[in-house]
Amino acid sequence: MRCNSSILTGLIIACLVVQTRADGEVRLKNGADDFEGLVEVFSNGQWGTICDDGWDIADAHVVCRQLGRGYAVSAYGEGSFGRGSGPIAMDEVQCVGNEDRLDQCSFRGWFLHDCIHQEDAGVRCSTEDGGLRLIGGNSLYEGRVEVFSRGEWGTICDDSWDDNDASVVCRALGFTNPATSFDGAFYGEGTGEILLSNIDCDGTERRLEECSQKPGFVNNCEHSEDAGVRCTPKDTPTSNRCNNYDVRIAGGSAESDGFVEVCYKGFWGAVCANSWTKEDAFVVCQQLGHNVVETFYSRVSTNIMTNQIVEHISCGGGEVALSHCEVTFGFQDGCTLNAGVSCSTRDECVDGSIRLQEGDGVSRGRVQVCQTGNIVNVCGTSWGYNEAIVACRQLGYSSVSSYDSVRIAVISDMRSVSCRGSEFSLSHCSIRSDPYCTQQATVTCVHESGGGSGSDRGGSSNNGGISGNSNTGESTSGTEFVGAVVGGFLGFFSLVGCCICLCCWLYAG
Repeated sequence: MRCNSSILTGLIIACLVVQTRADGEVRLKNGADDFEGLVEVFSNGQWGTICDDGWDIADAHVVCRQLGRGYAVSAYGEGSFGRGSGPIAMDEVQCVGNEDRLDQCSFRGWFLHDCIHQEDAGVRCSTEDGGLRLIGGNSLYEGRVEVFSRGEWGTICDDSWDDNDASVVCRALGFTNPATSFDGAFYGEGTGEILLSNIDCDGTERRLEECSQKPGFVNNCEHSEDAGVRCTPKDTPTSNRCNNYDVRIAGGSAESDGFVEVCYKGFWGAVCANSWTKEDAFVVCQQLGHNVVETFYSRVSTNIMTNQIVEHISCGGGEVALSHCEVTFGFQDGCTLNAGVSCSTRDECVDGSIRLQEGDGVSRGRVQVCQTGNIVNVCGTSWGYNEAIVACRQLGYSSVSSYDSVRIAVISDMRSVSCRGSEFSLSHCSIRSDPYCTQQATVTCVHESGGGSGSDRGGSSNNGGISGNSNTGESTSGTEFVGAVVGGFLGFFSLVGCCICLCCWLYAG
């Protein structure tokens, strides 16, 4: 059978079109115009829909950008533009919002889903001037404010920027009040044109274009003055808002152990740990009603949902609250570690006293001493028998069963101790600070058999009170022998003296 040349040509062109279509391309279907519709994505030679699980405005922004259609006005779910007929290609899409293509975002995997076409996602795009978006935050409801104008995104200068202006931005984006304004490029510096300055809203306007502008010049601004906002999600109770410099601990194993969060402008945020010190941690603990820092640390947080809000804290350690320290609010580029602390409350210790941590806390455990009213750990690097016997003697024991050192994960206050072995307490030994020590001293103390703490506590400095019953018995037998010898000599000389006296008396007579 001979093929019609026009049909053959059409088939070839169709094949070429299919072959040149790349994975990850997107298109809109079923909309009233080219700017809205059901989102479909091309992969593995076929078009598929996107499940609406987690679908939000950030994902929609990426679709509109990829299509060259400005920005997203709305993100739709639940098959708002009808149900697709092909496979479901993507599920659980999570975009930051600044990606150029949808397949650059995180998603479950091609054609992996647990959805039906009733959950197909859609978007509405716009190229009209005045569109708003939030960039640089770690959530959809916060970030640097950017405005769409003449096909490009630009920023707003923070001159006269306040909470009323922020409220209008949040309302236009579909969030509820209250809203919080941020200045000084709190969410990072933009790269586009600075479009607006000296915005003057009364807070009731529905769009930013309805606000007036105070006299001023945009060209006097720099991106270090980019304005930002934090909106209130619809499901967030406003009664839970906090006050500046309030502090709490979250995401840990206990109320007093976890990541440090500080309040700023009504919202909680984490603390960058790049310059986190024990002095900072102590002020946090003290503000929360504790008087001891067990540990302080810097870790990647996987258990808390708040964003970093504090770049830097600098405390001397004597402040009663963070509000008395130097605190810099904002995001620190490249900071991946959050500050954490473990606080506790103890009675004031007596200088020179000793205690055992963990173990049984009485005769066995990690060694700690009190210095200037603070409990500090004893370093295990130079820890030996002489130090161990002094510690046991101070605790009321006469012998050392064992001594060792254990590695600790977090370096805290450490003291190296050096004893002769005859001291009655560690405070009589040489003690010095050792901030780089990573080993903590341990000891197990015991009483001698047949002995008691009262008689043994001040044991001989020669044997350190560690001698056993056999030595005690030998010592007693030796004393009796010496006494017998001395007694014999005294008796002999007494007899000689008596004889001399008798002879003298007889001679005189």
